[in-house]
Amino acid sequence: MHTLCCIKLKKPEKLFGVIMNPEALVLLLLPALGSIYFMIGGGIPLIAEQGAGAAFWTARDNLPAFQNKYSQRLQRANENFKETLPHAVSLLLLVQFLGLNNEISAAGGWIYFGARVVYIPIYFFGIPLIRSFVWAISVAGLVMVSWPIIGAL
Repeated sequence: MHTLCCIKLKKPEKLFGVIMNPEALVLLLLPALGSIYFMIGGGIPLIAEQGAGAAFWTARDNLPAFQNKYSQRLQRANENFKETLPHAVSLLLLVQFLGLNNEISAAGGWIYFGARVVYIPIYFFGIPLIRSFVWAISVAGLVMVSWPIIGAL
């Protein structure tokens, strides 16, 4: 057990019989979160506004923009997630390959992941200041993941 700011982190963890550290577990969960973002940011609003026919049985070349403000918000949340995801994956992989993962990078990975989960309902309900704060927390998590890399330079 390791302790970081009164939080006990187990390292490494065992999942499906494979020993995995927290950063690798976050990497494993990010595609699932990305699928959720994809569905709520595109698939579900498209079906709700245009119908299943437009979503599944057409080429979707000339679909109109989403009209519902909630659909638009979810689409923007999805776009925002897609902007930060490559940075998160790159940093998490880099800290793994360099063998620099530690308690700070582990906590940073989970902070990023948790903030991105919380970001969905905050954006959906249109809470602007809190939305920006949660986004900043996710970026702070990425800075924490990169901290051991920066320290090794």
